[in-house]
Amino acid sequence: MGDSGRETAYPRRPLVGCGHALRTMGKVLDDSANGAFHFLSLVGEPGAGKTRLLGELAASAHDRGLPVFSGSASEFEQELPFGAFVDALDDAVAEGLPGLVPDLGPTALRQLAMVFPALSASHTGDHDDRDAGHDRPAGLVRYRLYGAVRDLIERLAVPNGLVLVLDDLHWADDSSVELVNHLVRHPPRAGVLIAVSCRPAQVGPALTALLRTAAEHGPSLTVAPLTLDEAAEFLGPDVSRARREALYEASGGNPFYLDALARMASTGDHDAPPHDVKTTIRAELNGLSESLTLVAQAAAIAADEFDPALVAAAAGTTVPDTLTALDRLAARDVVRPAAGGVRFRFRHPLIRHVIYDSTPPARRPAAHARVAAHLAGLGVPAAQLAHHVERSASHGDRAAVETLITAARSVSLQAPHTAAVWFASALRLMPHEAPERLTLMIELAELQCVSGRLEEGRETATEVLRLLPAGDHARRSVAVRLSAITQRLLGRFDQSHALLLNELAAIPDQRSEAATRLRVRLISDMFLKLDRRAALDELALVPEPENGWHPSLGLSLHALRSMADYVRGAVDEALAGVRAADEILAAAPDDDIVDCLDALTWLGWTECLMGLHAGAVRHFDRLMDVAQATGRQYVIPVALAGKARSYLRLGRLVDAARTVAAAAESARLLASPQQRVFVYTEQCLVDLWSGDVTAALAGGRAAVQTSGEIREWWGRQAQYAYGLALVHADRPDEGRELLAAVCRSPGPVVLDPDTILRSAVPLAALDAANGRPEEAARWADRAAACAHPRLPGTVGLSALARAYALGHTDPGAAAAKAREAAEALAAAELRLDTGQALLTAGVAAARAGDREPARESLEAAVETFGECGAHLLSRRAVRELRRLGVPASPGPSATPYGLSRRELEVANLVAKGRTSSQIAESLIISVRAVESHLCQVFAKLGVTSRAGVAAAVHRAENSV
Repeated sequence: MGDSGRETAYPRRPLVGCGHALRTMGKVLDDSANGAFHFLSLVGEPGAGKTRLLGELAASAHDRGLPVFSGSASEFEQELPFGAFVDALDDAVAEGLPGLVPDLGPTALRQLAMVFPALSASHTGDHDDRDAGHDRPAGLVRYRLYGAVRDLIERLAVPNGLVLVLDDLHWADDSSVELVNHLVRHPPRAGVLIAVSCRPAQVGPALTALLRTAAEHGPSLTVAPLTLDEAAEFLGPDVSRARREALYEASGGNPFYLDALARMASTGDHDAPPHDVKTTIRAELNGLSESLTLVAQAAAIAADEFDPALVAAAAGTTVPDTLTALDRLAARDVVRPAAGGVRFRFRHPLIRHVIYDSTPPARRPAAHARVAAHLAGLGVPAAQLAHHVERSASHGDRAAVETLITAARSVSLQAPHTAAVWFASALRLMPHEAPERLTLMIELAELQCVSGRLEEGRETATEVLRLLPAGDHARRSVAVRLSAITQRLLGRFDQSHALLLNELAAIPDQRSEAATRLRVRLISDMFLKLDRRAALDELALVPEPENGWHPSLGLSLHALRSMADYVRGAVDEALAGVRAADEILAAAPDDDIVDCLDALTWLGWTECLMGLHAGAVRHFDRLMDVAQATGRQYVIPVALAGKARSYLRLGRLVDAARTVAAAAESARLLASPQQRVFVYTEQCLVDLWSGDVTAALAGGRAAVQTSGEIREWWGRQAQYAYGLALVHADRPDEGRELLAAVCRSPGPVVLDPDTILRSAVPLAALDAANGRPEEAARWADRAAACAHPRLPGTVGLSALARAYALGHTDPGAAAAKAREAAEALAAAELRLDTGQALLTAGVAAARAGDREPARESLEAAVETFGECGAHLLSRRAVRELRRLGVPASPGPSATPYGLSRRELEVANLVAKGRTSSQIAESLIISVRAVESHLCQVFAKLGVTSRAGVAAAVHRAENSV
């Protein structure tokens, strides 16, 4: 490249078109002064000005006396665990170390040393086996680590609070996103504002879920392109109108692109500006001399933020020469001094991307190797070397393999996906006959499976089984269990089942730990298949765990036996089993439950189906905390679905809706039809009782279609939900057919009593209303057979079914039975069911001519449904009151502008700039359904455009 011999001083462009964003950020900073946690996200295309706005936020925070800690994720170091947090907090940790030691204590400091290099030198040496070893399950200490980071942030927030800025979060590693998610779900107890930025097109499911969860803590601002008038202000008066319009058209109003094009124009190149901004950046860099190009490429290889010595090592030049080159690059605004002025970073990540791409591929490995050698000489941990080692090592490089293994094991607790990447790199470099290869492959398979990379985990586990000796039952049982879980989640149910049966049959000692591990997984499989008889037979073969066995096996057996007792009708034994499991689980450390989370979901679901919803929510929360902390992604959707079902039964529809939304985001992380059906089913039920029958039908239809011909437990749940939705959508015959199919149990298939009972109740109502009293009575008898005196909710539902059956032949008796049902259901705290019993009592009393009792029951039903947010049933109860001549209203809507819950979700996403297809993907509904909801939103808001929707949403937010 040529060199012009002079440096061009480029102007710093004014900040324009950001008035609303600046006002919002100022308000959030003011609100942070109250000592509470807040969250702010900036979403926009590359170059839209997110980083500039975060800089303005930081300056405003400094003006208010708030300390600011800024970091960013990097495109080329995406696998570095917690990179954005290290960038933001490591210097502060180093400076405050003397004060942190007594405040945080040695345990927390040991955990933090796994993240922050400033602590690693002084605390990695005293790691004990409880904190560091690769012998522990992957990710086990992440929950504690996240708590330690929260404690650190609280300490740094003394006395006035702080602002934590995390730029370019779309490039963050999985662990950074999980840590932010943890801080949102368990906010620091201080005046902390976390401000992040990301690109919408590069936001993955985990980050999408985070932004959705964080919305209740603060605004999400869309950084939009400039208008033509704003572009004129941005460019200044020296640019002609014709040139301004040409630049604007070529840039699309993107400030970074607009600036890059204007820079090129200022050099005298007045040809039509290119449409590809990378071409524009390359044109800007064409004036660099060979020496400057070499240093710029070395800097792009070295790090997102770099010091001169590191760049000198990468370039193979002297530090003085590198300093001179960096000064000249800074004068051309290619690089800029970073915070503190000792290090540098590129003006924009796109600059680094273009320069890295321009580096000859043959030159990159040697540069990475020199960087790794330089960092190793400084004594940095293996995790900071791995990025460069894997890009420079050759096959058979033993030192590189050891570095990658050490790095992977050091981060497997807090960053399982990163660890999997480094294990895979080590295996590629390792000789095929290396003795430790199989052990590493088992570790890799587990990390891939638990972090949601199901197909990769299945392939690795399958290869492990091919290579392991037939008699190595201990290691084979671990690999088979992993493979069976992934096969099932991927929809290969028969293969999963056969794999377990075949491997179990090959184990000589059927009472060994290896056999028991597989049998526990097999029993769980049989419950899903509704094969109660086989599950009970297998449970009878399981011995009591022996000393030395993993504690997870005992916990798993308690959970599975409770479900088995409940399904076979032994309620007393099931209740005793649940109590015993609850006591053991309460006392068990996280270490003991990590390997049995999938089995323990049965404990939560058993409690949910028995009506023990407080315990179910508590246990699902415990499982969620451990699953989140250990990367067991495959457990999360099922646990959240169960929690949503319990919230629904308790009448907490708003909480149920939020939980279902979180479950939907988690399910999208996995390519698993089974998990999607769990979510669709709960979406259907929540939408139905919330009053959005159209959305309920869509969710129920998706659940039934996704389950297809697979008639496992989750498929029957889908039929039940869709059947209910059809009934309430005035399609009673279709609904009746599905609900009746749910109750049919061919062969050995036996459904749980709760689902049969809850299907029999509406079936009794449908047959009674259609002049089939004998059939209605039979359904009431079926409901009574599922009831148990120790479970008051079942007694109440059975009474409600009988009330329905009597409703058209003996309305007075029906009203009395419905009031009896309401009392039992209220005692069980089943608010929605209580409301339905009151509604039934009111209707029956009115039919019997008992106007006053009818009015009292119906008014109580309206109140109950209103408290629950059950708009569908509330409207029905109001209609019945009006038939009595009683003025009634369902009360004010719980959402702005009278929008349904689903319509409000669509409106909020429109306000964030999402397209219809993006909204459909986010909510797991069709694009057609989105457009249908949007038409209703337009009508209710009185607007005709998406911009009008966004304005109305912002007005509603500001009025709160």
